[in-house]
Amino acid sequence: MTKKERNKVTMFSTVSKWFADNKESIVALPNLEETLETFGTHLNDIKEVDSDVVSDTTGLTADKEVLKESLSGKSLSVARMLKAYATFVGDKELLNSIDFTKSQLHYAADQVLQSRAALLLKTAKTIGDSAQAYGLTPEVIGEMETTLTAFSNQVTNPRQAVIAKKDSREKMAELISQTDNLLSEKLDVLMDLMGITKPELLNQYKAARVIVDR
Repeated sequence: MTKKERNKVTMFSTVSKWFADNKESIVALPNLEETLETFGTHLNDIKEVDSDVVSDTTGLTADKEVLKESLSGKSLSVARMLKAYATFVGDKELLNSIDFTKSQLHYAADQVLQSRAALLLKTAKTIGDSAQAYGLTPEVIGEMETTLTAFSNQVTNPRQAVIAKKDSREKMAELISQTDNLLSEKLDVLMDLMGITKPELLNQYKAARVIVDR
């Protein structure tokens, strides 16, 4: 929420509190009750959307980085096991396809690491028991697969959160606009009508309607 929007929502809350505090003094007017009910609903919706907007993706990003570190470490270990196996069975094609350095895994972009880890995992599964002597056990393969799956899922979460936050900001702007229109087009009209017999209440209402720059 921008500063301007925040100030306007503060004004909405002030108006809502004013109506609550003065409900005994306000003359019953046609359409006032349902208009105030709609106004209150808008305010509640604004508060709910605001909680979505202020949430951040720091935790999601931190989780992803932990998984990335784990995946790159497991990938490097599997790459070394496969390299040893390929070296001693004389499989140069295999050796060339999986001979990743530490920097090629630890400092790779997320999608690149995913691709390289997937290749290593697929190769490890294909070779299977043949490379167990070099440490490539089913447990090692299983742990890498689990980590790769978790990392792949986590990679998309921060981006999805950013998209959701953008949608929330757009929804917030629309809600504020609707609430502002409700005030100017309906509540202001009703309060002007009330001001004919109770000008002091109209003055108080107008004071509550003032937007304070904070």
